[in-house]
Amino acid sequence: MEGIDRAISDFAAGIFLRHFRSGTLLGADRPSLDLARDLELLRAHWAISAPVREFVQYLLAHRHEAQALLQFQRRTDDAVARGRIDARASVIARRVSGHPSLIVSEEPVRSFNTGPNQVVAWVVHMAATHAERLFAMQPKNSAYASLIEAAMAEISAVKRLDALREPLKHVTAGRRPGPNAVRDAARSRRLIYRYAIAAYTTLTGVEAGDEAALSRVLRSTLIGPLEEWRRFELAVAAGLGEALSFYHDFTVSVVCVLKHFSIAQKAALV
Repeated sequence: MEGIDRAISDFAAGIFLRHFRSGTLLGADRPSLDLARDLELLRAHWAISAPVREFVQYLLAHRHEAQALLQFQRRTDDAVARGRIDARASVIARRVSGHPSLIVSEEPVRSFNTGPNQVVAWVVHMAATHAERLFAMQPKNSAYASLIEAAMAEISAVKRLDALREPLKHVTAGRRPGPNAVRDAARSRRLIYRYAIAAYTTLTGVEAGDEAALSRVLRSTLIGPLEEWRRFELAVAAGLGEALSFYHDFTVSVVCVLKHFSIAQKAALV
């Protein structure tokens, strides 16, 4: 039964995934997903999937949980010390500039642009980017667009948080958080970073073709958590629609419909 359940899910997901592509068909003889071809679309669905939505909603409800670290910023001022004085650097600065009252000091400042917050900001930025791309693919009056709009509204609210303004300025789409930042976020006891890591690892799993990650993304976006018999009905209905759409001749369409119905009956008996 596990094999039949997986075949039903793969068949339905393969058909549904094709309908969100512009002018590109997914072969009906290969219902399994082609990662190389549909990777961008899978990333777009990741942006509105359960791991990302849970992370964004938790971040909005616990916006003050982001942790800032104390860092030291070197400053050169005229007769003003804003922190610990660096005597050696002060003497060198005075001799080089000829200014007798220059003081070089290490000013303590709190910054949110830390390793764990870089992971948070990167996930938020990528989710916003891919959600916008998925929304642009939708036709007019698409019922699927309401889910994307709701996710985009939550992501936009997160991007306006004061704690993420500084990390978001340094986010680059082509450069991911470093291993130290990912490790620090994974080791943190704060749930905000645990949710961020969960969303990040789900994306990397999707890109690597991990079955569990793909299943979690697709089941929370394309295929709802339905009972097995409801997914079976969904797959049969989708197969009937495929048969009628691929064949223009009525006689051939009827034969193909009967063929799909016979297969569905055999699968139900098994």
